[in-house]
Amino acid sequence: MDAVLETLYETFDKTKLCVLLYDQREKALRFAPATLKYYEILNPDFFQRDTFPLDRETIACRVARQALKAREMKCENVGNVAEDPDYANLNPSTKSECCVGLLNSKSELLGVLALEREWLNGFGEDDLDLIKIAARHISIAIERAQQSEELEFNSAVAAQTSWAANIAHELNSEVGKIANWAYLIQAATEEHSIVWEYARSIEESAYQLSSANPWSAQPVKTVDIEDFLVHHLQKIAPKKSIEVDLHLGAANAQVEIKPAQFQFFIKQLLSNAARAMTGMEIKKVLVATRLLGNDVVEILFQDFGPGISDDNRASVFHRSFTTKETGGYGLLFVRQVIEDMQGRISLLPYQFGQGAAFLIHFPTAASL
Repeated sequence: MDAVLETLYETFDKTKLCVLLYDQREKALRFAPATLKYYEILNPDFFQRDTFPLDRETIACRVARQALKAREMKCENVGNVAEDPDYANLNPSTKSECCVGLLNSKSELLGVLALEREWLNGFGEDDLDLIKIAARHISIAIERAQQSEELEFNSAVAAQTSWAANIAHELNSEVGKIANWAYLIQAATEEHSIVWEYARSIEESAYQLSSANPWSAQPVKTVDIEDFLVHHLQKIAPKKSIEVDLHLGAANAQVEIKPAQFQFFIKQLLSNAARAMTGMEIKKVLVATRLLGNDVVEILFQDFGPGISDDNRASVFHRSFTTKETGGYGLLFVRQVIEDMQGRISLLPYQFGQGAAFLIHFPTAASL
């Protein structure tokens, strides 16, 4: 995409241009990483703005809604932005704007290409024909990039977890034998004797080991998401010397999960947070929940370490990412287990001093 944008930048003289990608989970447009090389926001009111919810009024969002509904390319050429009530004044010098919807081969919305000029009626018919051709090339580039990222993610996870499934099977087999022997020992000894108590403890540990394996076959369980979340935070966070600041807003929300997988991603996020806040006197994470309509539970998980820069943001859920010499697959596994429970995880944009903030969405049991 960078090459396509550079070609466009050279082709369209005295033109600001950007690509906004569609985030289906957040139902919003967000600046593509390569865009800010070619598009500078000059209005201080928008310096920190990189996301535009689709239900807000901007020309790009309007075009996105049209393309999303029609499932075909939509183009709007606004000759005088001062007369358009939806125009977002990111650059006061802009006088005209052209926006084109970007769609993939399945006619699904990918995003919007936006171009601005500093004079009225800046884009003529010849410009529009060229812009539409460019939009098709950008759409192909985005789709190929997304397919490549998915392939890279699936390959990385498969390479790192292929052994885990085999070990999980063997582990469960041996755990079953241990539990059976412990049961037989209890049956052959006097109840509540020291040997009976030891055997019971062995049996309980065996079942706990089996149920804590995120790669073992597990039944789905419907739980009160806040109760389950708080239970595991209180269980794991003290071991990491982390304080949890809880803000609960999804009372009685029921979600279908796999308990060991849920516990795994909570443990992984807490471990990452503890590592990111190494050396800090107080290690704290913010965990907040809320209900989006009746269909989705949202969990915000935020630490207060150095955060993940925008340069690395696109990598964390698609390929190995680490600040250490080895490893870097933790967030890939987190994404895998969350998606296996029909959830989604995303990393919020970097903000100085705010650490890494993740949004996790799970469908409610009633919506499935």
